[in-house]
Amino acid sequence: MSLAVRQVEKASPLFDAAIDFLMPREWRAASLASHLAVDGKPSYPGKHIARFACLVDADGERVEGVLLGTASGILMHCFSDCLDLSRAQSALEAFVAKGTVRCILGPSKETRFLASLLSAHPYHTVDYQLMSLASIPPVELELLPPGLEMGQALPEETNAILPLQEGYEKEEVIPPGDVFDRTACKANLARSIEKQKIYLVRAQGRPVAKAGTNARAFACDQLGGVYTAPEWRNKGLATALVAKISRELAADGRKVVLFVKKGNEAARKAYEKVGFTPESSFAISYF
Repeated sequence: MSLAVRQVEKASPLFDAAIDFLMPREWRAASLASHLAVDGKPSYPGKHIARFACLVDADGERVEGVLLGTASGILMHCFSDCLDLSRAQSALEAFVAKGTVRCILGPSKETRFLASLLSAHPYHTVDYQLMSLASIPPVELELLPPGLEMGQALPEETNAILPLQEGYEKEEVIPPGDVFDRTACKANLARSIEKQKIYLVRAQGRPVAKAGTNARAFACDQLGGVYTAPEWRNKGLATALVAKISRELAADGRKVVLFVKKGNEAARKAYEKVGFTPESSFAISYF
């Protein structure tokens, strides 16, 4: 039996069904779920989301997936674990063809399937390992070398933190060929400091390392933006930051996840030391 893609309207039964579908799966789709949550409560997305749809069965009663597309062309997805994607091919092909897609992100298999439905081929795909916090990090991991201190980022520190964010985006985020936009970087950083939980390591008041949440969903937080200034690396600063944030979130009853690029064994081992364990594969394809 084929499946259909239906637009989700505000205050509709399908919106409630989409939330019910996402909540037990948000740990592997935290970025998507974060656009539908405000302070942990369901919320219909704002104008920054151009498309919000569900993949449903023929009767429209059972949700098999949720799709979210931003106004800038980012397509996020979350499907049922055992979904036969071939049953949804026609419906998904029509859906992706209707809007602009600059990148697709989500579990690896489904990301590649959606990418195959577009007429253009991705010029760059990054593979990640999704990891989740399995045990509370030891407090000892939060110890810093003498002269350094750790604390939450403050809005008035935006300019001081900007070099770290710029380094992070250039090294970890911007795909080959794309141009770094410092104005957008600063604006996004300011929003993150306001809405996310971001911690810094400071040396004589100057930020030298950062880490924090980059997606806050219903009961799950995704960590990201982990970056240490080159001259301060190999001192355990990133590990200390991730350990502190993870411990605080876990103490609040939150599930904590993060991504590490496949092949980055040093980062994977550091996260395992904090208490994270490997889960599923994740991918981002750029067009």
